[in-house]
Amino acid sequence: MTRLGECLEDELLERNSRPGVTRKEWEEAQVRRLNEDAGGLNRRDGIDCPRCRNKGWLYRNTEEGLTALPCDCLRRREIMRRIDESGLGQSIRAYTFDRFADREDWQKTMKQTAQAFCADENARWFYIGGQPGSGKTHLCTAICDFYIRRGLDTRYLLWAEKSKQLKAAVNDSYRSYAAALEEYKRIPVLYIDDFLKVRQGGVPSDGDLNLAFELINARLLSPDRITVISSEKTLEEAMTYDEATISRIAQQCGKYRIDVDWDREKNYRLRG
Repeated sequence: MTRLGECLEDELLERNSRPGVTRKEWEEAQVRRLNEDAGGLNRRDGIDCPRCRNKGWLYRNTEEGLTALPCDCLRRREIMRRIDESGLGQSIRAYTFDRFADREDWQKTMKQTAQAFCADENARWFYIGGQPGSGKTHLCTAICDFYIRRGLDTRYLLWAEKSKQLKAAVNDSYRSYAAALEEYKRIPVLYIDDFLKVRQGGVPSDGDLNLAFELINARLLSPDRITVISSEKTLEEAMTYDEATISRIAQQCGKYRIDVDWDREKNYRLRG
């Protein structure tokens, strides 16, 4: 028997043993007892809601009888779940649009472009490449936060790490590789960080380029998917590796592409 059923049964027994209790008083007692019960959702997501006492539900007497209504905290809990599943973790809490430093004109332009992308319901591709430490990851994470809070499933793919895992999978079994890659092809919002990054002075391998083509092409063929990319390579630089694939990214991005000049003065990590 469910907790609701147990409570109703207890209340019914109590009412029958107290004939002086009116139906209204009995119904009010039902609601009080259920609403005073504590749930355990806070132990899972860290959100403490005094309203529902971490059950996720509030009980009311309606014309249909005793009814469980969802608490407002469920939306916050769902957002937290999506953040945790995205792979962005604590970064999303730190890398917001409000916290992005835009003291200089080039920073203002970057931020305005990223915010305009979020505001454009038809925008699907965003690319920012160039100088490390210039805030590329910060802005891309803020974009992901925007879509997560709109209820879209989002995943983070760190290219150097994930590409290595995927290339290892294809050597073991194409079925394993295809299954691992499928999630990134189909997820509504994908953030690819450090796209095509290789060791300094190196170039992407054929395996890297084949993986990039398969992933990018699959997402290009799904017009409803949103793809956010950051890289140390501008689009023009990336085209030297695979002009066909990268030029299609450039075409899809349109005005939502940012090239940050290679200038150590724009590397804010070096400023402490």
